[in-house]
Amino acid sequence: MGAYIDGFAAPQSRDHTEEAAATSLCAARLALNNRPLFLRHFWLCDADPSGVAALETIKNTSRQVKGRTVEVMQGDFNVVIDSVLESGVITDTMATFCLLDQRTFECHWATLEKLAWHKQNGHKIELFYFLGTGWLDRAFGGTKDTQKIERWWGRDDWTRLVNMSGPERADAFAHRFATEPGYEHVRSWPIRKRGPRGGAVMYYMIHCSDHPRAPERHGRRIPRDWTIA
Repeated sequence: MGAYIDGFAAPQSRDHTEEAAATSLCAARLALNNRPLFLRHFWLCDADPSGVAALETIKNTSRQVKGRTVEVMQGDFNVVIDSVLESGVITDTMATFCLLDQRTFECHWATLEKLAWHKQNGHKIELFYFLGTGWLDRAFGGTKDTQKIERWWGRDDWTRLVNMSGPERADAFAHRFATEPGYEHVRSWPIRKRGPRGGAVMYYMIHCSDHPRAPERHGRRIPRDWTIA
C-alpha cells in the first residue's frame, strides 16, 4: 500500500470547466487511474479555488477503487502539508511519493525538509521536484518580494543562482537534496517544450529517493528527456 501527495495538483491549463477537468491528462488524473493499484491514499492540493473544483471533478470521474482515500485540499501547500503529515496515515513503512510541480517560487525549502524528515525510519518520502528553469531569469528580475525567493531557496544566498545556467541551477538543487536531507539517490532530467529540435528546456524534474532500486529506475525507466505541450 502506498501514498501519493500532489502539492500543486490542479491542471496547468486555466480551462477548469467540468468537461476539461474530466478529460484532463494532468498528473493527478494519471495517478488515480494508474495500474497496478499500488497507491491507496491520495492528497491533491492546490491554492486556486477553480483548480480545486477541477480536482474534485477529476476525483469524481476517475476510477473508483474500494478502500482508496482521495482528499482534495485547498490552500497554500506549505501550510496544508502539516495536516497531511500529521494525519497519521503515512507511516515509516509506507511507500510515499510527492509530486511538486510548482510554477516558480511556490514551494518553500522548509516544506521539502518537512517531507524529507517526516519518517523516523525507513526510506524517506520520494520527491519529484520541478524547477521552472525556462523563466527563472525573468522571475528573478521581476519579483519585488525577495523574501519569497529566499523561502523558496531556504537561505539568503539565493542571489548566487541568478548568474547560473539552467543545468547549474538544477545541479545546485540536486546537491542540496543529496547533502542536507541526505537523499541517497538524486538525479535531474530536462523537460522540453515541443518545438524545432526538441524545443527549449522549460523545467528540470529532480527525483530524490532512498530506495535501493532508484539507480535502476534512473537508468532505464525514467526517460532522460521528457517533453511537455
